[in-house]
Amino acid sequence: MNKWIIAIFVGLVACSDDSPKTNNPSNNTNGSNNASNNATNNSNNTTNNTTNNTTNNATNNTTNNTTNNSTNEMDAGVDMPVLVSPCPDSAPSGGDSCEIVGLECEYGDDPRESCRAVATCDDRGWQIVLPRCPPLPDVTCPTTRADAQGELCTPQDAWCTYDDGLNCECTNCTDGPVQGCNGDPTWHCAAPNPDDSCPIAKPALGEACGTDAQVCNYKCGPGNGRTCVDGAWRSSDGGPCPISTRLAKTDISYLTPTEVDGLAGQVRSLKIASWRYTDVALEPARTRFGIIIEDAPNSPAVDARAKMVDLYGLSSLLLADAQAKDREIQDLKKRLQVLEQRLSKEQK
Repeated sequence: MNKWIIAIFVGLVACSDDSPKTNNPSNNTNGSNNASNNATNNSNNTTNNTTNNTTNNATNNTTNNTTNNSTNEMDAGVDMPVLVSPCPDSAPSGGDSCEIVGLECEYGDDPRESCRAVATCDDRGWQIVLPRCPPLPDVTCPTTRADAQGELCTPQDAWCTYDDGLNCECTNCTDGPVQGCNGDPTWHCAAPNPDDSCPIAKPALGEACGTDAQVCNYKCGPGNGRTCVDGAWRSSDGGPCPISTRLAKTDISYLTPTEVDGLAGQVRSLKIASWRYTDVALEPARTRFGIIIEDAPNSPAVDARAKMVDLYGLSSLLLADAQAKDREIQDLKKRLQVLEQRLSKEQK
């Protein structure tokens, strides 16, 4: 009876092991001793398997938990730095003490930059500029910036601001390349900065920034750029608008014919491309022609800092090419005149 109980017990233990078993007839004939040994071995194997499985599961769980936690931390932005502006939350009073000399802080949400309060820190404390501007006229804004750009609008001097922070102004004036005001007012919309590392719209003075010395330009001229200094955007030159007077220049030196020929050679190597702009503020339906600055980053026709074509430099290259061609033509004329004179003498 006991033998049958032991045999049944051995069979149950063997069935509990997931690994395949080889059926050995000698094991069936050795009786209770072999059965007992098998039971003992199976018990040990079960214990070892349990221990190994527990260890492996613990290791795998630890690894998985570590990976998942890291992923969750990245998803939650734990490792991302939080940018905090050094400017006071609200406009300080004139003369209040301040710590970062040169820091500029802009307050208000008026789309007209000249109508916002600006606090500047100098060695005397905060200096405040509070402009006085007429109220903005009421206006029904087009649904999107794309709907507004270039369309007739009313009333004059109205403004609309869109989700991306870019503004549209109802005006009949242009600020470049030739300034002037005429005709019916239309919506003039700002375009996003093409540099992905820069804010889409020009940030307010004092807004937090994360890359010290980064420069982002939005238009040419003073105040139309932003430079990151000590964690805050400050006003900077937006790149040169063409200024031709001698009074604004120094180190003037006129090029030799050889140097002019060198410039002429550069303009001849520039590749001319056709393209369309991507943003609605820049008339994307219109096909344009010109150079791509990445094709010739060191050319005098390129303002690499402002990521734009230097029109003054480009026109100077074209002038150099015209002067070089004129010298070639004049030289050919002289040589032709000599040949005509020789031919005339031979015919006499």
